Amino acid sequence: MTITVAHVMRTYGVHGGERQLYQMFSTFAEPGFRHRFFFVYRDDVCKQRFRQVDGLTTDTLLPVRSRTFPSLVAELSFLLLFLPLLQLRLVWLLARTRSRVCVAHGVQAALVCWLGAQLLRHVAFVYVHRGTKSTLGRNRLFRLVYRPFRMVAGVSEASVQSLTGLAEPSKLAVIQNGIDLHSIDAQKVACQSEAGHDAFVVCCVGRLLPQKGQQLIIEAFALLCLAWPRSELLIVGDGPDLARLKQLATAEGVASKIRFLGNRTDVICLLENSDAFVHASESEGLSNAVLEAMAMDLPSVVVDAPGVAECHVHTETGYIVNRLAADISGKLLDLARDADLRTAMGAAARRRVQSVFSMEANCARYADVYRQLVQESAKG
Repeated sequence: MTITVAHVMRTYGVHGGERQLYQMFSTFAEPGFRHRFFFVYRDDVCKQRFRQVDGLTTDTLLPVRSRTFPSLVAELSFLLLFLPLLQLRLVWLLARTRSRVCVAHGVQAALVCWLGAQLLRHVAFVYVHRGTKSTLGRNRLFRLVYRPFRMVAGVSEASVQSLTGLAEPSKLAVIQNGIDLHSIDAQKVACQSEAGHDAFVVCCVGRLLPQKGQQLIIEAFALLCLAWPRSELLIVGDGPDLARLKQLATAEGVASKIRFLGNRTDVICLLENSDAFVHASESEGLSNAVLEAMAMDLPSVVVDAPGVAECHVHTETGYIVNRLAADISGKLLDLARDADLRTAMGAAARRRVQSVFSMEANCARYADVYRQLVQESAKG
């Protein structure tokens, strides 16, 4: 018997969470399951990407175009206007498709799934948190949101820790993200080597937002250039912080050594032609950017932050440092000076991804959750 599993998510184009789900759907080979994906709002960009997955069926709950809100409060206020319609439509679709498991990714999806979790006793509802809870997100009102869910999970140990107190301890679980190593290796084969330069190339990947820490990275890079002038920084990603970061690069005197590359489809090749990776986000669910750099045999310097530090083993696969520009630049300088260290650390990072954070391991974790929940539903 094939079990239908529904996934619900409020998407924002194709970023970290959407990319990770796309990779999981693309590589999921566990027998006996069929996936459906429900967009909370209309998202043509993400829908086009998900349509590339064989066998994945998608539906849009509300044909209102997805857009970015200035804050979670503003978005939830907007969502509440349509919530009854969204909830009823999802209940109808889950019943019509005979779904046995429903996975809500993010708090917006949890609100949409809440009525179904109350009414559809034959469907096991799972809430998956893809970040770490902010102060607002830890408001005790969210205990009411998560209460009807059979399982409350996080994509990392840090995510689960941030959920403590919002759900019963027996409901908490970790479903760690994974990345598609086969896809990364296939992209790597097609990369062209950028020969002819002797610079120490550092790469960072992420949306240009204050909480992502690119300001700190530029300040650290400026210090690195004082000790190692033959350095170059690639900043991959776009966002509202772009103009401010360019001004900072000019003020620090390193604008000529920094390339702002915007959103790119060839991130793997950019990593392939880099010597080190740096990440300074304040928190992540479980950083795909960090894992991809590890998969590309790159040594990393990452700031000690939830959802980031647990990716690495300090001094073995990368350096985990304090949120100080001097600490970041000091470890980057160590890597710039020692090619053998870069090679050894990068190889160890790749091995860790293969053993812990592969997409196969991620798919197996989800399949185990599906089976557990279906068995519990059958008993109860």
